[in-house]
Amino acid sequence: MGTRFTYNPSTRFTGRITSAAPFSLSSVLALLCCLADPCAVASGSRNYIAVGCQSGIYVATRGESPFRKVLSIPNAISIVALQLFNRFLVHFEHSLLSYSLDLMARCARGESLPSTLDASKEEIAGPGGDGNVLFFRVGIIGGRTMSE
Repeated sequence: MGTRFTYNPSTRFTGRITSAAPFSLSSVLALLCCLADPCAVASGSRNYIAVGCQSGIYVATRGESPFRKVLSIPNAISIVALQLFNRFLVHFEHSLLSYSLDLMARCARGESLPSTLDASKEEIAGPGGDGNVLFFRVGIIGGRTMSE
């Protein structure tokens, strides 16, 4: 169910953090996920932190110590959580990838396998699609989510 790392103040991690993104899943989104799949356990309204580093992307519930490796994407340039759309964007090499945010939270809690999260991958742009991605950002302008 993913590799688990426990934080300890005396532990030193080797490797550089390349990106980080906080996110939380609202109870409305959790309810919609339960309605779509009644057998699923919703992620609730917990707060999470995703961290990209040289060996992959790790996620944990904020304030709790165990981080789980959810994606084997080394050196992610940038990561962003789009809570309103239930998507997690990853800028990796020259590609922009999208994953299910709810599945990422489930993997962080050990309720789902990382392979399930990987199956939700959508390639938005990049080598398999239309050109190379050099930069991206997301913001809210006038109540609308914009990206470039």
